[in-house]
This record gives sequence, C-alpha cells and structure tokens, in this order.
Amino acid sequence: MKFAPCLAPLLTLAALVASPAQAASVSDIETVFVGDNDFIESMLEAPDGSIYFSSAFKHQIGRVGPNGRELIAELPQASTLVMARLGDHFVVTGQDKLPDFSHMQDPAAWSNLGNRLTMISYQGKILGTKPSPAEWFFNGVTQLNRNVLLIAGQNQGTIFSYDARTGEYGTWLKHELIMGKNNTNGINGIQYRAPWVYYTNAGQDGTFRVRVGANGKPAGVPEKVFDKAGDDFAVAPDGTVYLPNGDKIYRIRANGQSDVFLDGVGVGAYALVTRNGQWLYWSAHGRSQMMPKAPGESKIFRIRLKH
Repeated sequence: MKFAPCLAPLLTLAALVASPAQAASVSDIETVFVGDNDFIESMLEAPDGSIYFSSAFKHQIGRVGPNGRELIAELPQASTLVMARLGDHFVVTGQDKLPDFSHMQDPAAWSNLGNRLTMISYQGKILGTKPSPAEWFFNGVTQLNRNVLLIAGQNQGTIFSYDARTGEYGTWLKHELIMGKNNTNGINGIQYRAPWVYYTNAGQDGTFRVRVGANGKPAGVPEKVFDKAGDDFAVAPDGTVYLPNGDKIYRIRANGQSDVFLDGVGVGAYALVTRNGQWLYWSAHGRSQMMPKAPGESKIFRIRLKH
C-alpha cells in the first residue's frame, strides 16, 4: 500500500488564517473529506503528517487522500473507536458487540461487549490485540509516553493505563470527578499535554484536568476547567483546548480563559491539532446506527491556526 502525503487542501472553501486571539470565521474552513453514511470517531496524525481516521461502524481505519478515503485497515469487530500513537505504531479501541443505544446513559449497557485494544502498523498490518476485563468499556485513549497509554474507562469512572512493555493494564486514577452522577457514564475523551491530562465528563457536564508528576503518576486531584463537556477534543502544543460541543467549537486557554472559537459549524466526535500547531481538524457526524437521523454525509474539516 503506497504511502502518500495528504494534507493538500481538498474541496477548499478558503485558505485564510484564524488567530488564537479572536474567534474564527466559518469562511476560513476547508473541507478535506466527505464520506457516505459514516460516523468518524477519531483522528490521528501519522509520523509523515497524514491524517488517519476511524469509521466507528464500518470498523475501518482510513487515511485522508487526494481522492477521498484511502483504506489502511479493516478490523474484524463491531466498532472501531479512538486511536492513539504508541511507540512505532498506533492503537485503536474497539468492541465485538454494539451497546444498546436506547440506553446509552446506563453504564451497564457498555459492559460485556468484547472490549479491547488493537495494535496496528502505519501500513495497516494488525500487530496484536489486548482484551480488557469484560465489564470495562474503553472510550478515549492518549499517549502518556512512548510505552504507556492512558485510557478513559467510561463506565468505570476510571482512567486506566496500558504499559506496552509488560502488556498489562492498571489503574492510573479513580476519582469521583471521573465518574458520572446518578448512574450515568463518566469520563469520555482524554488527552495528555504535559504537564496535564485533560478529560471530558458528560455525566458531570464539564471538562477537567489533573497534573502529571515527574514519575508519570497523578500529582493532585482533578480540577474543573470548563462548564461544558463533549466527546473527544484537541489540545494544541501551547496548551489550548479546542472542544467541539453542539454547533460550536470552544477554546479553553491554559490560563483558564475560554471563548467560542467557531460558531454555527457542524461538529462531531473528535478534534485534532497537528503536532506543529498549524491546523485544527474536526469531524462532523454522518448517519449511523447511533445517529440514524443525522445527514448521510460525514465530513472532516480543518482551519489554520495562527500563533
């Protein structure tokens, strides 16, 4: 499978610049991917700068290419969710069975689904899998260091760890601010940007962070930084959080100040800022089992960030 750069503007609306000091305009947005009846769950920037994305219910990993989706891998499972880099490959969370979407807020609906991590090379070769205990459900995942992942245990109210050197899971942090309230799901998205681990918690309607110590362990307790949650989100190199929620993307600076960065845009489950801090990508939902009334087309957008 040929590897090719994919960041040339596709279906360009404009190529203007949005400053972090002011709200961006929808006229600055570029559409880089359009797909049919898809639910784009996550995105990942590969080492060569290309953008990979997971199609939740097509159980595929694709890459944004000049002519649309370039298939990287197809997984033998019911759903393919959130990706993260790990060493010289990447991982994705997924399940053998789908939950009962009519009871999405019930943590019990997310147990016993055959949850696991799958390790994949950037060329699409499946390198291995690591099942989790039956009652766990993995949602967001982020790389803490070259060998360790942090994983959002949505229905357990826990941040789990996975160490590639030992192949073992562990508990990184369990706290009441990671759990949901009134028997709802808790933590959803999770991202690490030194020295903070950020996460969203729809069950407590907020975005939180916890400091990471020099030993890689929590150094303190979670603190709320924003009174809205979302699904997954992006943290830029300067520590700015970009949070999709409703038809807006909120911006939360490292000093705690927040504003609406983009308004009136279609947003979905994920946002990503490239490693060089130049581009913000986000997805918009298409029709799927979970959102049968959504528009048929799924999309990936981007906007340039100025520093």
